[in-house]
Amino acid sequence: MLTITFKDVGQGDSILLSWQSENVRKIGILDCRRYQGSNPILDEIKNINDYYEVEFLLVSHGHQDHISGFIELLNYFENKNINIKTLSSTIQPNQFQYFNLVSSLNERKRLVELINKINSLYELGVIEDVFPAYNERISFKINNSELTCLYPRQKEYNRLGNQIQKYITKKSSSKPDLNEVSTIFKINCENFYGLLTSDCTIQGLDYIFRKDKDVQENQLQLAQAPHHGSKYNHNQLFWKNRNRIKDCPVVFSSGTSKHNLPNREVVEDFYKYNYKIYSTNFVNGIKEMIENKETEPQIDYSYLFDNFTEKVSEFSLKDKSRFEGDKVFEINNHGITYIN
Repeated sequence: MLTITFKDVGQGDSILLSWQSENVRKIGILDCRRYQGSNPILDEIKNINDYYEVEFLLVSHGHQDHISGFIELLNYFENKNINIKTLSSTIQPNQFQYFNLVSSLNERKRLVELINKINSLYELGVIEDVFPAYNERISFKINNSELTCLYPRQKEYNRLGNQIQKYITKKSSSKPDLNEVSTIFKINCENFYGLLTSDCTIQGLDYIFRKDKDVQENQLQLAQAPHHGSKYNHNQLFWKNRNRIKDCPVVFSSGTSKHNLPNREVVEDFYKYNYKIYSTNFVNGIKEMIENKETEPQIDYSYLFDNFTEKVSEFSLKDKSRFEGDKVFEINNHGITYIN
């Protein structure tokens, strides 16, 4: 059995995967953000009392709301003499020119510190292997399932590099977008799958629909809303046309920020397409939609929270826990189940 925990880190991503293999606990981490003076992923790892092994650390892309907790995490593993089997990242050398131009001094320092730390631990053997994240090149066997990188391709790395050069040489005034190379990971089982989309683009979802047989034919049982529910990363047709279970969970990893995510239109689309909405925080588009529907009794929105058939006028937010705190799902041979 595989457990996936979407940690509450406000506006950002930190995902912990945990499973047993030959009576040994294994863990994997996709992104790691510091939040409100703490590191939620690291705090949970510190509470593990039994022996465990770190199978992989994955860095979806270089934005701070996805990477700000990694240095502290790496320092902990080094101090505890805990080896990391694989680290895979989309951060590439050609991106540093971009960071020098558009990032704050503190952001640049943190990124350089992270890269230096990874290189140091690799030389020391604490990290056994380091790979760039590429489609269908990075894959991890997890009991009867598999975690596979579907995106980005070399084409996206090249496109981002070209954007950076045009911006540096002032041939373009548009800032390059690191989300171009943001990862998409598939958790694949025999006839169903889940998608961890990070800050992926609309084009990324189009690509995996065209190229991945599981996405075309199998049943979607867990989705992560891309880029915390931004309308600029929302691929309506992709989500609408998926073969999926009834009440397919979609998780929003959002919090309070100047971007006011998730976008209400994105939340309403998932609701309209009959996804069951989960969130680490009751904010922005989710809060706006629910509060607005409380004034529209002709709309039966109780489905948003549960499968109850109560009338709207009798409804209360008794299931509000679905919109606050960590979101935990379990995967076994039969499917994906919401736990907490």
